[in-house]
Amino acid sequence: PVTGVQTCALPIFFNIPNANPAIPQVHTIALATASPEITQPVSIDGMTQPGSSCGELVKAAAGGGIADNNTPHTVKIEVTAININPAQRTNVFYFAKTANKSSVRGMAINGSRGTSPYPKQRNNVYIAASNVTMSCNYIGTHADGASYATHESTDGSAGVYIELNTDDIVIENNLISGNDGCYGVNFAGASNNPRLHKNIIG
Repeated sequence: PVTGVQTCALPIFFNIPNANPAIPQVHTIALATASPEITQPVSIDGMTQPGSSCGELVKAAAGGGIADNNTPHTVKIEVTAININPAQRTNVFYFAKTANKSSVRGMAINGSRGTSPYPKQRNNVYIAASNVTMSCNYIGTHADGASYATHESTDGSAGVYIELNTDDIVIENNLISGNDGCYGVNFAGASNNPRLHKNIIG
């Protein structure tokens, strides 16, 4: 993990060339080994990849209820742990307590692995930091938002696992589906002022 003191989020942008610029393709980052903990604030923005767009998955109708003209995300960056041996017990993203004010936007995140009895070791996203925002993501599915990635974890794993004593976690405008443990979003305990807004979970 990166060490040191960092007070603002390090931006991570994408601009991966496409074989045909007129038809932007999905670029998959397949982890070969368990990913390290994120120990400093980062802003991972998949929406910077050409061809990406953030839709509105849950749109309120003018007269109340949910509108029928919701729009999907167009995701062009996928990060998966599907090729990792389950014995390695890995999360795809792990935000340690020192990674406050991090964010992830516009990604497909899937394939977390693990047969460990400890749920913190086998989730697509594990959040121990505060002020973390997840938005415009597909968590548990491929970039098409429809097909599921294999998720080999025992019961208790989650699409998003939120550690206790975290503050101001925002989970907004995501599809969280295809996570084969028990939970789409799992709060391990008390969390202050969390915001789950306009997600599709199931």
